[in-house]
Amino acid sequence: MQDQQVSFLRWSDVAKLAFVEVAGASLGRETTIDETNTDPEPGHWGSVVSLVSGHNVTCVGISSTQEGCRILAAAMLGMDAAEAEELSHADVRDSIGELANILAGVVKGRLSDEDSALTLGLPLFIDGLVEGDRRSRARHFACLVGDTRCVLTLLIGGENSVAA
Repeated sequence: MQDQQVSFLRWSDVAKLAFVEVAGASLGRETTIDETNTDPEPGHWGSVVSLVSGHNVTCVGISSTQEGCRILAAAMLGMDAAEAEELSHADVRDSIGELANILAGVVKGRLSDEDSALTLGLPLFIDGLVEGDRRSRARHFACLVGDTRCVLTLLIGGENSVAA
């Protein structure tokens, strides 16, 4: 298939499927996505990774409360939730960045037939929720990873941000 602009709906569908897969494989946690809650509460830490080509500019990411990020980071490192408090901020940041990187890699793989030129950026740590502007559209999906509430974020830029 020819490289093409990926629609907002397609990005959303692929990211949700990829997140459930990554949470199961990398965190060993069952994950549910609340399709009705797209306006999560503020106060999150997280990480986003860009996927860019000549046709598409998108970021995917994961965020949670500070405590939630510690629990997810502990799971990434094979620790239990009780050991999460032992993790340094750098450990949490790196683990959540790696989780976002794995997520972006799975999304890229699932979209390779539609845009083979997608490349991954570096994970960027965020303090707060990513917001869209006049050139981009943000979509947040509230998720439950095991017992930890978190948010799957998409930030889609360019013309595909308006093609819902």
